[in-house]
Amino acid sequence: TTVQHRLSSTFSLLANWTWSKCLDIEDAQGDLAGTTVENINNPAGDYGPCGSDYRHIVNLSIVARSNFHGMNRFARMVVNDWELAPLMSTRSGGPVNVSAGGDFSLTDVGNDRPNLATGVNPYNKVSFRQAKSEATREYLNPAAFSEVTTPGTYGNIGRNEFHAPPYFNIDAQLSRIFPIHESLNLDLRLESFNMLNHPNFGGLDANLNHLSSTFGQVSSASQARIFQGAVKINF
Repeated sequence: TTVQHRLSSTFSLLANWTWSKCLDIEDAQGDLAGTTVENINNPAGDYGPCGSDYRHIVNLSIVARSNFHGMNRFARMVVNDWELAPLMSTRSGGPVNVSAGGDFSLTDVGNDRPNLATGVNPYNKVSFRQAKSEATREYLNPAAFSEVTTPGTYGNIGRNEFHAPPYFNIDAQLSRIFPIHESLNLDLRLESFNMLNHPNFGGLDANLNHLSSTFGQVSSASQARIFQGAVKINF
């Protein structure tokens, strides 16, 4: 769904929302050297969300140019013709495939998945902080997952059954072109990436290895806010 509207000669808006659902058994791996399914005797058991299954994607862009009236010539030269163009992007979190971290099925395939406890919320969405501890980085709840206890069997979790934290970002640019003479002008531009300095978390540890103390925790974030400026002469 796309909405595009030009409200005036100085303001335009473009917004789009995409809802999608992608299902498959195995994502494309390029040259095949093995299998990614859990049980090679039952490939259909891995039928689930694709690795590119982002349910909601929203983009919003605005271009606005200042055009004030009722001022003297000097004031109009100072405040008019500035262009502000923010771009907002947000999407649902990508799929997460929780693995068991061991060959409990005794098949030597190495794609086993663990069990999910009944009635326990698999998400433990805390307020992420820089400190390295469960209380500040935990996104998946370790108490909701358990290793398979019966050798030769599989866990009850499906492939890509969970989703990582969502993504949100705003970029923006402020610019103005100053006429100098005929086709000669000066282009002044200031750009900001991740303008709100909003962290988007990643590096989620989804391997339920009994030796791991970081299962369910995020370990990285997107780049911090960046500003850059440019002055360009066009002729």
